[in-house]
Amino acid sequence: MVLSQSFLKYFSGRTNTGLNLFFAVFAAQWMIDLIINLWPQTALGGYSAIGYKAGFGLVITLQLAAAAWYFLSAGRKTNHGNHI
Repeated sequence: MVLSQSFLKYFSGRTNTGLNLFFAVFAAQWMIDLIINLWPQTALGGYSAIGYKAGFGLVITLQLAAAAWYFLSAGRKTNHGNHI
């Protein structure tokens, strides 16, 4: 990636991680907005509370699923063919 070539090799991993995190946050906010807009606006022109609950509820559900996957897989011992 061109961005990582602008930094020392020592920082290239951090640079790529920061860029990926930026795009992930942008995508998550865009997804929440899409979900919120599935419900009609209120009479005062605001957004529906149900839309907010659905959008942020999905994010929380995905985060809990990722945490469960992380912690459950961390308990398993894996052997990747390293035989001694």
